[in-house]
Amino acid sequence: MNKHWFTLYGDTFLWLKDNTGLVYNAGNKKRFLFPVSDKIKEICHQLLETENLYTVGLTDEAINDDEINQWIHSLIDMQAGYLSLNVEFNKRPVSLKPILKVQDNRKYYEEQQKLGFKGKILQNLHELTFYMNGSEQGNDEYFKQAIYPVRSNVPHLQTMK
Repeated sequence: MNKHWFTLYGDTFLWLKDNTGLVYNAGNKKRFLFPVSDKIKEICHQLLETENLYTVGLTDEAINDDEINQWIHSLIDMQAGYLSLNVEFNKRPVSLKPILKVQDNRKYYEEQQKLGFKGKILQNLHELTFYMNGSEQGNDEYFKQAIYPVRSNVPHLQTMK
């Protein structure tokens, strides 16, 4: 019996609410609204667990199930995910689950503070953005992310005469 990996792409969002699910591909703006059965719910919950890195293992039996097969191929057709052969756990595909960034403004937090709600800022603080030139639009010279210290096998370029 073969095993397979089903992986959602990093630009794909998955939400479940009651008996309805929604998959949204932010890359091509396609969406898929679907009823959530027990089988699909189990797969979705595994995909949503952060430590699974948007990947779930499926057996041939699961893939051959009409309901699961139709659901998976609906996601593949909208370029939201893909199937791959399960060779070994250490070589499984991974994808980073996207996190929806809430755009609360300063006034919102000031009002929350006045009402006595504290700590809301820290709950939403997952990312810090530094504007290198003081401009929200940034500078064309600052467009790459680099992890320091930088390691390279390329010797430094000699200055040209």
